[in-house]
Amino acid sequence: MTNLSLPKPHAHVIVTDFDDGEGVLIDVQARRYYQLNETALLIWRGLEQNQPLPQIISQLTASYEVSAEQAAESVRRLLAALEDHKLIGALRQ
Repeated sequence: MTNLSLPKPHAHVIVTDFDDGEGVLIDVQARRYYQLNETALLIWRGLEQNQPLPQIISQLTASYEVSAEQAAESVRRLLAALEDHKLIGALRQ
């Protein structure tokens, strides 16, 4: 997964942070919203900032008591869900 070219969030998706560390993605085209927990919001912000995958994983392991493997799996699952909902571009190897 480390060779994965991370997609950029689509321009039609807006993110809003809440004080408790969670957030909401709003897809203005589909008129839908998606709640993000703290971990998902951290990953989303990494995508917005075009951070490489190892940096996002490092932030997860520094912020939470998880291994690099667990963090990488969390990123993989979230990216697949975001792609399924058309919130990000297609994942590329």
